[in-house]
Parts: sequence; C-alpha cells; structure tokens
Amino acid sequence: MGRSRGLGNKAEEPRFVVDTMLGHVARWLRFLGFDAEYIPKEASDSEVVERALSEGRILVTRDHDLVRRRALKGRYVLVRSEDALKAVGEVLDALGLKPEARPFTRCPECNVPIEEVDRDCVSPLVPIKVRVTQKAFSRCPRCGRVFWRGKHWEQMRERIAGVLGVGREEVDSGEVDLSALGRLGGEGGMAHKWRYDEVPEEEVEGAVGVKVRWLLDESRGARNFAMRLFEVEPGGCTPHHSHPYEHEVFVLEGRGIVKVGEEEFEVGPWDVVFVPPNTPHCFKCKGVGAFKFICVVPLKKGGR
Repeated sequence: MGRSRGLGNKAEEPRFVVDTMLGHVARWLRFLGFDAEYIPKEASDSEVVERALSEGRILVTRDHDLVRRRALKGRYVLVRSEDALKAVGEVLDALGLKPEARPFTRCPECNVPIEEVDRDCVSPLVPIKVRVTQKAFSRCPRCGRVFWRGKHWEQMRERIAGVLGVGREEVDSGEVDLSALGRLGGEGGMAHKWRYDEVPEEEVEGAVGVKVRWLLDESRGARNFAMRLFEVEPGGCTPHHSHPYEHEVFVLEGRGIVKVGEEEFEVGPWDVVFVPPNTPHCFKCKGVGAFKFICVVPLKKGGR
C-alpha cells in the first residue's frame, strides 16, 4: 500500500512528478488522464524536489530517503509494488483519485491532452480499414499521434477497469469516463516507430548496476510480447531468479556471463540465449564496458 502525506485540497487538479525508477508508472498515470511528468535518470534528488515544488506537483517515488526531505512538506506518495499497474493503484488509493480518472484523454508519450479531430483530417495517417470502420478520432497536438477505438483499446480498457476496481459492465455503463479514444488500435494495430532512448530508463529491483527500458509492451500497442533493453554496468548483475515463462535474449554489446540452471557460459555480441520457464538464471557483466541485451517475454505472464 502506498503512503502519502500533506497533499492538501483534493479539489485541486492533481499533477505528478514521477521518480526515475518508475517510468511505467508515469505512462499508466497518463493513460488514466493524469498529468505525470517523468524525471530523467541524470537528475539529482535536489533537482527532483525542486521540480516538484516549483511546479506544484506530487512526487511519486519508491525512494524512502527522498521522501524524508523536509522541503517536500509531505507532498509525496511512496509506492511499494514493483508492478506498474499495482503501483498506480497505490497512488490512486492514497489520494482518493479513482473517481477522477479520465482514461485515454492524454497522450502517453507527450503528457498533453489529446484533441478530437475530424476523420477527414487524419484519413491520410491511418489504414484504409480504420478510415472505413471508425468514426471518432483524436490526435496529440504535440507529437501528432492519432488515436481511435480499436482492438487494443478493448484490451487497455480491461486493464484500466482492473486498476480502478470496476467491472467492464460498469465501464460500459459510463460510471467511469471512457468517452475519449484509446491507444493505437484498429485491426492488427498501426505500425509506428520511436527511438530506444525516447523510452524511460528504469532501475531493476534487486539488481546491482542494471537498468531496463521497456521498448514494447501493452502501453505501446503490443498484444503478445514485451521487448526490453537491459544495460548491465561493469560488475553489475541481474537478480538470480526464476518465473513460469521463458526468455528470448539477444546480446547487442559487451561481454557477459549467463547462468541458467546448472550451466554457466560467456556471451558476446550477436549471441542468442534461451532461458526455459521455471529455471533459475542471472546475467552478469564481465567486461570493462556495459553489457547490453534485448530480452523478450510474453505479455500475459511476463509483461507489465
């Protein structure tokens, strides 16, 4: 359960600043319609606090030391869960904000409100089938992404109904405002691209010197698999753990030691590693430079 303090008048529109380790929490808060800015990893604790104070934002963090700073005057939510959606639930519960959620009204990339647009305005930007089958569209005024109610919208709606603690029937009845448009949808989705460094970098719980970027997951339109980019610093190591789903790993850069079950072997660029389900494993950086690899996991069991 998250903890919060000193958050003042509930009538004021909540605005968040989300700490470095919680990039996915910021993204899901945006999906729920909340203004959530993300702090880059280079920012110091003092800069994080200054950002929160100068912009009148509520800090969302897992950092116990950070929330002890008197300058914050208690305007924070300390989350505990490592699961992004559960952490978002902690934030909403701590502040009593579930009734204030307005899903699909804000761009998850840019954190600005999306705007309704005529179909004719976006026709050149969407697949032909979408033009024919969809009537309502919205667009981000900053990045230009187009949104409509497609199959992915249905999946996202189910996840959001879960975090808000309502059934799909209640969502459909209008008790939760889902009148705006969903994430990139349509039959088969819509192809789009972005750079890896546009995705927030997060720390890995229980690891030493390891960062991860969730390059693809449900929040970016994927339906079956999540793609993650790991970067392990020299001397760093992921946790030694197991889970009921497999890993597919492709090494991009650096040298590493991989332990899978009773086996241990060295890997380098272009090597491929398969980690079976329920098999203890970990990845260590061996060289003097960073060890980087892509890891793919199934969304239903391993995604966010």
